[in-house]
Amino acid sequence: MPLYEFTPSFTVDQTDLSLTSTGSGVHLKKDVTVNLGILDRVSGGVAGNQELLANPYVNNVSVDILNIDGTVKFQNYLTDYKSNVFSITEYNNINVFGQYTKDFGVKATVSENSQTNTSEFYFYGNVPEFSGITIRDSTGTTSHSSSASSKTAVNASGQTGVLTSTVTFNNNTAYTTFDRLEIYSSTGSGVFNSQINPNSVFSRNLTSETIQSFDINEGALPSDTGVYLHFLPYGQLGTGEAWTVGPYTFKDNPIPTNRFVTTEDITGLGGGTLSGVLANGNSADLGFTVGSSQITGDLTVGGDIITSGATTIGSGGHPLNLKGNFVTLQYAAVSSSTPETFLQISSSEQVEFYREANLTSGASIPAGQNITLGNAVIQADTSASKSAINYAADNIAFSVSGTIDASSSEFAQSNEINSFASAILLGTKNKIFGDFSTILAGSENIISGEESTSNTSLNSDFDFIGAGSGNQITGSRFSSVVGGIGNKIFKTSNNSFIGGGTGNVLEGSPNSVIGGGINNYINSAESVQIFGSYITGTSVYDGYIYLADNQNRTKTPNASDTLFIDFEGGVNIKTGDLTVQGNITMGGSNVLTAVRTVTAGGNTLGAGETLAFGVGGDNIKVTESGGAVTIAVDGSAELPTETIPNLATSKINSGTFANARISESSVTQHQAALTLASGQITGALGFTPLSGVLSSVRTVTAGGNTLGASETLAFTEGSNIQITESAGAVTIASPSGVTSSDVDSIVKLTQAEYDAITPDSNTLYFISDESTNSPVVNPIKTVTSNYTITDTDHTVLVSGSASTNITLPSAVNNSNYVYNIKNITTGAVAISGAVGLIDLTGSLIINSKFESVTVQSDGSNWYII
Repeated sequence: MPLYEFTPSFTVDQTDLSLTSTGSGVHLKKDVTVNLGILDRVSGGVAGNQELLANPYVNNVSVDILNIDGTVKFQNYLTDYKSNVFSITEYNNINVFGQYTKDFGVKATVSENSQTNTSEFYFYGNVPEFSGITIRDSTGTTSHSSSASSKTAVNASGQTGVLTSTVTFNNNTAYTTFDRLEIYSSTGSGVFNSQINPNSVFSRNLTSETIQSFDINEGALPSDTGVYLHFLPYGQLGTGEAWTVGPYTFKDNPIPTNRFVTTEDITGLGGGTLSGVLANGNSADLGFTVGSSQITGDLTVGGDIITSGATTIGSGGHPLNLKGNFVTLQYAAVSSSTPETFLQISSSEQVEFYREANLTSGASIPAGQNITLGNAVIQADTSASKSAINYAADNIAFSVSGTIDASSSEFAQSNEINSFASAILLGTKNKIFGDFSTILAGSENIISGEESTSNTSLNSDFDFIGAGSGNQITGSRFSSVVGGIGNKIFKTSNNSFIGGGTGNVLEGSPNSVIGGGINNYINSAESVQIFGSYITGTSVYDGYIYLADNQNRTKTPNASDTLFIDFEGGVNIKTGDLTVQGNITMGGSNVLTAVRTVTAGGNTLGAGETLAFGVGGDNIKVTESGGAVTIAVDGSAELPTETIPNLATSKINSGTFANARISESSVTQHQAALTLASGQITGALGFTPLSGVLSSVRTVTAGGNTLGASETLAFTEGSNIQITESAGAVTIASPSGVTSSDVDSIVKLTQAEYDAITPDSNTLYFISDESTNSPVVNPIKTVTSNYTITDTDHTVLVSGSASTNITLPSAVNNSNYVYNIKNITTGAVAISGAVGLIDLTGSLIINSKFESVTVQSDGSNWYII
């Protein structure tokens, strides 16, 4: 397996941002946090969630997970993401790849208003890799340069009672994090993977050194038996290749044939008496038996001290000191049992407790007894019937690294408490600077404040962070963040709560709640509650509740003590009634401004009654359309006889009556039977005689056809023709002149431009670019500052050195218009529309000198052509 040892790199071609940027680096932990360095080409770097959300050019971020060969493993790992920081935890990694995979890549796409930029970054990881193993057993010292390789003799000096192994790693520890080493034994020479239930003989944490030595003591290996040893190294990112070496023979220290020395055996030693030997501090090689005598001086022993009965070492009131660079305490139930190690102090001053097979009960501390660690105390509950543990400490922090040495690189992952009566239980890089506070888990969470007795209002005491990453509570008391990413409570937002989500902020807003969501921001408000996303309350309104959806749009409360409901899909009350005690004010196209009583037929409608219109009474018709009710006389029906009263002659002065009511003989001018002779007409008829008006009758011809005697002249509108009539006068006109389908393009000319290309001012000319004799002349203008294009412009050149804003006229009022904008400056040119979007986005940027864009309106928006 290759080792990856190189400094991180990332390459961006700023001359062509359409190309994919690439980079790579080496990671040390299974959890990876990615911080995207987003650069806005106009305003510079985008730092943090709030700047990203406020940036007018950066819309969102999407992320794919890649295989190390660049192929996509998980598309849309994050979509429409509103932050420049995201994490890929060990759990996420396993979900994506099926098992933890240390080498992988991420593809991040940042969407701008006019384009996207894509970057790929590849993460490589290492596991421990042996370069050599040296073993010293009872036969001497030999070394190995690879797994299952032949022994190379180093020296023939053997040892008993211990087997020493020295391992050397190829790894540069700046690019690999070691975990532990495990050693197994077997009688067979096969590689470790082929062994069935190998015997575990050794397990130790590894330091960051590339050469490390370990001792295997008596009892772990069978004596005088050749065994093969299997070395298995573990790192933070996985297991390295196992090495098998051997065979090696462990030999116990020899037991003397005569384990006792009598006074007769020590004649001539130290004066010939036992007390003389004891006074000299020496003994015979074969040892001696001590009864009730006291040893007041030093006793140097080269072998074992073996007791034949119950033995007490030391006496009350005097310390018992065990000296040595390696101290081991072992236990054996009977003399025939192999001793098992239960406590060991190594040469590195590390105390290790063991629970071997025979030590099933482990270490036991009676109820009420203390373990004192510095100024802190751990105590089992004083009641023997309880299993509680009591801690007496200013604060409690748990380190997830293999060391609590502040100089170690692993210590950087540890949690930190700088206050009283606080605790951090799990996680990494969490910090507390406030008293009586707790961080339960997560990474890089902080509880901090101005710890000043003169200004306790800014302290961060009695706070809680449950989990998540990058959450903060500063200068606020009795507040909580349950989890999420990048949530923040600060500036005396006391007694407040954030329930999770991403990028939520409570600033100077006590007694307030953000239930979760994305990028909610509340400033200087009290006792407010918001549930949803992208809600911003920066005015001083208190006591409101804001319920909203997850859409990223402007959501701003504008009143105190108010319930705001802001959902793009509306509000749907599934069950139950909606009861309103006060007035209802509506703000749509239909507005209900007041509620009034309804009276019909002299009766007022009750609260539970409904106003209903019947089908109508006699000769009355009721119709409804779009909520409008029309009540009218039904002209299709006749009034019944009994409903028509007798009318005086004076009241009948106009109208037409049917024969059913008035007889023909009663009317002298009845239309159906009236015959007039010339002698019956007397007096004036009330009109001018035709002889004075109609002098002659002529035929009418239309379209080459002459109207017949029974035909009527009718005017019909053709294409692009409009016909109107007023008081008998008929007007025929063209409403729009030439249609857009008849003309490829129309260009506006000033009077001076028109006069310059037309020789006769009394003649109307149509200018076409299809003939070289009649060129199209379009206006061109140079501007050096912010400018709004008018309908007399066509091409606009932007000069100067500073960034310039160009505003297009209304796309609605300038349908079909075409404008050219060209950047001839070193600054950026930002283009936006007064009314209408540009390619359905708010604006576009021309960054490069001599870059240009052409847009045309479709009557609603501008489009780049």
